[in-house]
Amino acid sequence: MRRILIILATLLVSTAMFAGTLIVSGDSNIGNGIDGSFGAPMPADNGLFFTNILGTGTKVVQQNGYSSGSTGLAENAIFNLYNSLAGVSITAVSSSFTATDLAGANLFISILPETGYTTSQLAAMGSFLGGGGTLFLIGENADTEFTAINGYLNTALTTLGSGMAINPAMLDCGSLRAATGGQIANQPLNAGVSSFDYSCASGVTGGTALYYASDGTSFVAFQSIPEPASLFLYGSGLLILASAIRRRMRR
Repeated sequence: MRRILIILATLLVSTAMFAGTLIVSGDSNIGNGIDGSFGAPMPADNGLFFTNILGTGTKVVQQNGYSSGSTGLAENAIFNLYNSLAGVSITAVSSSFTATDLAGANLFISILPETGYTTSQLAAMGSFLGGGGTLFLIGENADTEFTAINGYLNTALTTLGSGMAINPAMLDCGSLRAATGGQIANQPLNAGVSSFDYSCASGVTGGTALYYASDGTSFVAFQSIPEPASLFLYGSGLLILASAIRRRMRR
């Protein structure tokens, strides 16, 4: 009986179907590494990373928020990268974006939102992920000017049911620097990336790490989001498993 229960649990996990991908960054300066803006060390492979997360997609939606200094340059670099890719279209939206704005998109990037997401926007983001889209939420370091912004992002992550969160910190502050070697996780989203620029980041807890600060703290991570139907089947399977265990214990 115990062997059967183990096999059932393994099958439930291995057969889960995944829809979208949720990515979180504790640093917006990763955009500067695309074009070397704000003194980012070059050459760097940040542009390749942003291309990887789009994959075979052709439509990007970008919501810019706080845009002072290096962050504004980073937002422009990200937009210009996608705008330069053949066959790819990118649309800029304001803080009042709707589900209609995300319709047909493959990648939605929200950078340093200056207002919290509304209930309808959170529902739209959830549907976007459930439909197979990639959602990239970008926050910043623990400076007080970013406290509310990181809070908005963490509220969204909690509402979306993610286990990830931005953990405000001041990692590797000073001039922009490049993550290399062991600071770059061996993940498909990092394919071809050998140098990744960043600066003064917050950590990201939960998910699967993509990039690490010099002290080993993850500051960019991702999570695959199960399809709604898969979640139902998984939950049903767990109930069956729990029921079998209870019957076993009664005997």
